[in-house]
Amino acid sequence: MKTKCKLYILAIFCFCIPNLEAQTILRSTIGSIGSSENNGGMVIQQTAGQPAVVGNQKAENLGLRQGFVQPMYFEEEQNELNVLLYPNPNRGEFSFTVNENSEEQIYFLLFDQQGKILVESETLPNQLTPISIENPSPGMYHLKVISGKRFSSFKIIVNH
Repeated sequence: MKTKCKLYILAIFCFCIPNLEAQTILRSTIGSIGSSENNGGMVIQQTAGQPAVVGNQKAENLGLRQGFVQPMYFEEEQNELNVLLYPNPNRGEFSFTVNENSEEQIYFLLFDQQGKILVESETLPNQLTPISIENPSPGMYHLKVISGKRFSSFKIIVNH
């Protein structure tokens, strides 16, 4: 009987334990808003609402956040071009003017939180430029104003 019991234990040890698998890491996106893109083997993922960032790297026009999957990288607010923006917060309609003595063309882009360009256009210095977001959702938008190598960037709050 002892020999039979030892054989069962040996059989369980030999056939069951080696078949156990270690944990595997899966690529996934957890959040209420997110997406994944695969472009030529490079996977780009984004979500909104994750709590922390492990690292942050930036080159000229490219930003990368490591650790948690994050929305697109946006510059912190800065105002190199002396832009006046009002009202903020708003209901999807606001205006800005660039107080410059230059004749350079001013380019501007308005992004939603996922990095989608909603408005892309040009204006002139010292000219009031109205912007209206079509069917705006409450939340944060990003405005980037560019002239030559200088730029200004702002967080636009839309509420109802």
